[in-house]
Amino acid sequence: MGRSPGEVRERAVVCGIDLTAALLLGARGRQFQTGLFMARNFYKEGTVPVVGSRETFCVLGSAVAMSHASNSFDIDDGHNMIKGHPGASFVGGVLAAAWRREFPIGSI
Repeated sequence: MGRSPGEVRERAVVCGIDLTAALLLGARGRQFQTGLFMARNFYKEGTVPVVGSRETFCVLGSAVAMSHASNSFDIDDGHNMIKGHPGASFVGGVLAAAWRREFPIGSI
């Protein structure tokens, strides 16, 4: 049987919390440094901040750097058999887009 919309919404919230915590922890790790390196070398400069850094990049560069941070500590955002973190870019991408559009973070 399929999941109800309430169950899906609840799972999405749990995944969002997991990814946010992973981003905060991961912003102190080596994989995050790789994301910052990629942002510096492959994306344009911009005004979008990156959690865990004083650097700013274009939206995509900021999302890439933060996604690397999330990926390093992400616990489980998909099916356990996948053995990956397909949603690791979600929180970084949403934050980067929100900052670019100057949305209040509380409205996301």
